[in-house]
Parts: sequence; structure tokens; C-alpha cells
Amino acid sequence: MRKLGISLIIAAIIFASGLWVIGAGYTPSSSESGAPTASAVTNGATMTVTKQFHAITGSGVASGGTNILTLAAPPGAGFIAVLTLAEASSNVVSFADQASANLGGTRVLGTNDTLTLIGLSTTKWLELSFSNN
Repeated sequence: MRKLGISLIIAAIIFASGLWVIGAGYTPSSSESGAPTASAVTNGATMTVTKQFHAITGSGVASGGTNILTLAAPPGAGFIAVLTLAEASSNVVSFADQASANLGGTRVLGTNDTLTLIGLSTTKWLELSFSNN
């Protein structure tokens, strides 16, 4: 019983110190957490995700249209990012499987939808979840 208790304490310390990924740990820097990054996007543009919460704004989204975006490589293995379209309109942004991202299909984000990704490496995102809100 004593070994189990010590193992649980060690696991709690590891978990509290940052995201634990099999074989490696990732702790976001202060510049990666905090207030969301807001990005104005243009159809066909490459979007760089630098914070854990990334709000896509409408200033660069074509009115009433779909904007197809490419994701730049993640900042590191284990980096988790939530993307959302932060505007109330008929505009949407779309992400498809690409060299830098393995998604569960084409993901179309409308207002308040979310796409959650994890950096599989420094070159590839992997989808964790998609929510159509």
C-alpha cells in the first residue's frame, strides 16, 4: 500500500508540472498561455498557432464565405491548442487534412465552434476533438 501511495504522489507532481505525454513532458511558457491570440485570416493563408487558445477573428474572413486555411507546424510535441471562430456571422473557416495536420475530416468552424489539436511532433498536429456549437 505504501508504494501505491508514493506512486500516486509522484504522478500528481508530474501532472501538476505540465502536460504529460508518453515519454515526454510539455510545459507551456507564459507567452503560450493566457489571453487568446486573435488572428484575422485570409482565404488560402497559413495560420500559425502560438497560444493554447486561438480565436480567429472576422476582419480577414470573406463575407458570407468559407475561408480554407493551412496550419503551420506546432511549436512542439505535446502542445495543445483550441481554435475557435470568434465572430457572430455567417462566415466560416475550414481546415482539411494536410501535411501539417491529421484531422478526422474537413473541419468547418462557424461561430463558437472549436477544434482542439495536439502537437504530435514539431511538424504535425493531431486532432483531439471538434465541437459544433
